[in-house]
Amino acid sequence: MKFIWSGKDNKIQGTEVAEIGHFGLYIARISLQQAAVFEATDRDWSAFFSPADHARWLTMQVGPRRTAFLAARIALSGVLQKSSWQIRDLYYEGDRPVLQRGFISLSHGGSWAMAAYHPLLEVGIDVEGPRSQLSKVIKRVASERECREFEEPLIWGAKESVYKAAGQAGLDWRREIEVQGPKQAFCSRGRKRYALESFKMDQDQVVLALRKPLRIVVTGPESSGKSLLAAGLARHFSTLWTTEVAREYLAEHGADYEPEDLLCMAKLQAQQSQELAESSLDLVFDDTDLLTYRIWFLEKYGRPSPEIEAMPLEGDLYLLCMPDLAWAADPLREYPREADRQRHFELHKEYLEKEAKPYALVSGQGSARKMNALRALEALGILP
Repeated sequence: MKFIWSGKDNKIQGTEVAEIGHFGLYIARISLQQAAVFEATDRDWSAFFSPADHARWLTMQVGPRRTAFLAARIALSGVLQKSSWQIRDLYYEGDRPVLQRGFISLSHGGSWAMAAYHPLLEVGIDVEGPRSQLSKVIKRVASERECREFEEPLIWGAKESVYKAAGQAGLDWRREIEVQGPKQAFCSRGRKRYALESFKMDQDQVVLALRKPLRIVVTGPESSGKSLLAAGLARHFSTLWTTEVAREYLAEHGADYEPEDLLCMAKLQAQQSQELAESSLDLVFDDTDLLTYRIWFLEKYGRPSPEIEAMPLEGDLYLLCMPDLAWAADPLREYPREADRQRHFELHKEYLEKEAKPYALVSGQGSARKMNALRALEALGILP
């Protein structure tokens, strides 16, 4: 694979950035040699660190480890120029560097340090220089099939990058991370699939892992055009979408329902969404998800459902439809009053913000609604 690296940046000299093409995935690199030259200059390096990282760097002894630590942060500073974040926004959950939103990964090895950033999907990156001892340890982390089918640097890089992307302590590389092909890996804990990209930089092997597919949920109050928009966007991108389970369920069982019916519908909706995600390559749309059932239960019974509240929202991005369409009567709709629809819209916003879920508002009449949704995706930098 060939990447078009940007020219050396004047603000962060020596750092180069490239877009990979997976809905907004960016990587940055800097050679360790270049970083060592910078490190030897008299400058204020705090601009390339979060406060926590700067304090750690100052305690390190001068040498390769300290230089590599600096280089990885310089690379991260470069890649974050493609985001709304800065290096000072970095903080730690345990030993894992994170941002409030979006995903990052750092690595250094051989002659390079690298960073990766994606606004919505978990990403991991690994850089490995040539090392003879790899053949001695690879069977500890790889199956016999993996060792037969793939080169050792790819196996190791894939396992390492998936481990970083998954962010789950104690993952068993051999049993829980499977390299299924040169472009795909699977983590059995959580049943998540990762797209792989691997390439050489000089003698170093680089492997990226990005969780797939991107799951976009179309949500909002009743009669706000969710189903039409979800189907239209899926057709636009030649991909699949889930339908609203509640319609099928109530058509089969009748319009009268109890709390246990709502819980059953929520579970079926989540199951349908998960099954579609596991069978799709890059992008799927959901016509509503568990968020709708949380609000539906709350409004219907005056209390939240502990079971539905405990089920995670799996969408990576939410397109929140505004209640600016004329009410369309439907036997399954219960809230024709404009005040109720507006209140439900605000509840959707509150839930999404509480869950720290990225979302964009969608408004407009007719075909303009779909165009506005596409513009929102373009503004987020995640169009295919």
